[in-house]
Amino acid sequence: MSRRPKDHPGPPGGLAGVAPLALSLPALAHAAPSGSIDLCAVPRQSSRMVSRMVSGEHILVPLASRGADIDSIFNLNPTGTFIWERIDGVKTVAEIAALVAAEFLVSAAQAATDCEEFFAQLREVQAIEIVASPGD
Repeated sequence: MSRRPKDHPGPPGGLAGVAPLALSLPALAHAAPSGSIDLCAVPRQSSRMVSRMVSGEHILVPLASRGADIDSIFNLNPTGTFIWERIDGVKTVAEIAALVAAEFLVSAAQAATDCEEFFAQLREVQAIEIVASPGD
């Protein structure tokens, strides 16, 4: 997932060369997302974010509230889009990681690690909410 300022004049660069599981959020690359996501957690898409396909790109747009400016939109690479489309408030992170492993022919361990990082990034920008987690 890449972050693009709202006043960016054109399409984001660099996504064509991104490996399918290189799910990074450059604006947050200097620090790890706060808190990890448990593989047993059940995420759902946040009502604070709208997703759309625009000119072949899947974007997430934060909704402005109380006149707040939208600081950024988020572009998802194909793997990010695959994951986003499977966040339904029912599947666990582990189940989605298994789908990623099967779809992109990567090891289950690699898919789990990458999904944990990606879900932590999504939570950091309030694109997802955790509806159930171990111990609930």
